[in-house]
Amino acid sequence: MARVNSPQQPSRVRNKPVTKRDDWGQSPLFYAAREGHTELCAFFVEKCGMSVHQTDKWGDTAIFYAVEAKKLETIVYLLKKGASLGVHNQELQSPATIASVEVTRELQARVEEWGEPLNAPPAQAKKDRSPKGKRKRVEEEESAAEGPRTLEEWAAHPTKMPRMPRGSKPAARRQPKEAKVVTESPTHSVKVVTADALEEVRDLEKTLVRDQADLFKSQLFVRSCRVADFCLALGAYEKDSQFFREYSYIVANRGMCGSLVLVAREKGTDRVVGFCHADSCDQELVIGHLKVHRDHQGQGVGKLLIQGAEMQALSAGWAFESVTLRVLHLNSKAQQIFLRLGFDIEDEPAPKPSMSPLSMCLKMVRRAKHAPEAPSESELYPPVAPYVQTAFAPWHLKPAEEAKRTAEPKAAAEPKAAEERRTAAEPKAAAERRTAAEPKVAEERRTAAEPKVEERRTAAESKAAEPNAAAEPKAAAESKAEEPTAAAEPKAAAEATGPAPDEDPGEDDESATHPSMPPLIPVTPCWLDEPGAAKPLEKSTGRAPDAGQSEAEEQTGPAPAAAAEEPTGPAAAAGGDDDASSATHPSMPDLIPVTPYWLDEPRGPKLSFALSALVLRHSLQGLLAS
Repeated sequence: MARVNSPQQPSRVRNKPVTKRDDWGQSPLFYAAREGHTELCAFFVEKCGMSVHQTDKWGDTAIFYAVEAKKLETIVYLLKKGASLGVHNQELQSPATIASVEVTRELQARVEEWGEPLNAPPAQAKKDRSPKGKRKRVEEEESAAEGPRTLEEWAAHPTKMPRMPRGSKPAARRQPKEAKVVTESPTHSVKVVTADALEEVRDLEKTLVRDQADLFKSQLFVRSCRVADFCLALGAYEKDSQFFREYSYIVANRGMCGSLVLVAREKGTDRVVGFCHADSCDQELVIGHLKVHRDHQGQGVGKLLIQGAEMQALSAGWAFESVTLRVLHLNSKAQQIFLRLGFDIEDEPAPKPSMSPLSMCLKMVRRAKHAPEAPSESELYPPVAPYVQTAFAPWHLKPAEEAKRTAEPKAAAEPKAAEERRTAAEPKAAAERRTAAEPKVAEERRTAAEPKVEERRTAAESKAAEPNAAAEPKAAAESKAEEPTAAAEPKAAAEATGPAPDEDPGEDDESATHPSMPPLIPVTPCWLDEPGAAKPLEKSTGRAPDAGQSEAEEQTGPAPAAAAEEPTGPAAAAGGDDDASSATHPSMPDLIPVTPYWLDEPRGPKLSFALSALVLRHSLQGLLAS
């Protein structure tokens, strides 16, 4: 922000009076403030008559450079001399916003030293008398800082129309006092301003500036902010002469100059209780000032003034489509009022942190009453029909009539489709129920068939036992004849095989009739040609029992199974040539009858008995031969 001369660049104030300024509009006071030479600043202000309010080409005053350089003593001195912390430059910056945190803290601690006294009488400008007797006012000599108290006195000062030179008649006074009513309500009427109402309008403008300044009374810069700075930031006039000059021109042209002023008068008293200043700019009606007297707020006077401004602008031939205004960031009460009147906050870039708080405003916009409604989003951006390849995919986009025609058959076909789905689902459901019931039915059938199977097994056993009962007498006779042979059989077996084993052969034989095994059905090997005698086999040894053997077993115990199954010596060799003896060859395993599970009844008992008799005969032949 500060513009510092280069060391190689020569001074631009050499050989010139100290009151002169350089090309940037800076006097020696700016350079002394930037370097922190407080005594030199006092010399320039007090002895040379330089003003602390003079600005350069960028709108900066000397205090801007002192604040940026953090020269605290120089800052305090300039504030004592009336320098303002609220003045803003062309970039809308102020010394209070560009100050660092350290400088702000020091100024806050020493505010009573440089700030305006709140209860002291206003400082009077010192005047001196020249030797010639002419009164001469010394510019800004020993002026104290201006603050809230000075602003209050300025607003309370009575306003009077300035005197006009003799023979001159302002255009405002040539206008008739009575003006036509633009709009009205039961209690107030809005009219175009006339010359006799300018004093009341000026009082309302001063009140507006004071009320806006009260929003910042808690901030530090208010203790040293001039009335001129408040007026410049808020678009008002500090001096009455400036106000009357400008508004008299508006009154004389009656809206033909791009500006108009309306006043609201109270019916009955005809007192001015509000005013509105509007301008035309870029197809917008800009409300510059809108003020309603405190006693008449909340009665719709502000809304009436805005409506009157629109109507008067249209009658003057202004072209606008929206009404805009600006409200301070801190003035939330006014923002709520304008939002209720239909204004919206327009999006704008966020203000910079260094911007003066007096310049931070919100722009609020409302469409004018006479302007057509803004097009909706669907009108601005109409829907685009999807691209359809009609040659290849004509079904993508169907007319409404075709869709309606297609909808009727669909509605009629829905019950039929539902019935078809129900019919198709029934077999599947039946199959699922059948599958779930099959294990239960099979279990019931198995339970019902078990007694029948047991009965058939019992019948088969009884039928097989009948031949045994018929053969018992004959077997008894044969056993008596063969008693000597049967008695010698254990001895021969003992000599051939040695001592009998300790294990009981009955234990192994029991495995063939385990309860988990199916019923045993004797099977005749295919290599046996001659059936032989039909006698039932024993469960373990496969030999038919006879009377002689039974008696021997009762006396001496069972004969060893090895002697009966595997004959040794010449008996084995003698019986090797016979085909029937091959069944008892030592290389053959023990014959265990196996009953196939697919056979219900045992068959071939005669073959089983013949096989047993044949094995027994060969065993006896072997014993006799030995």
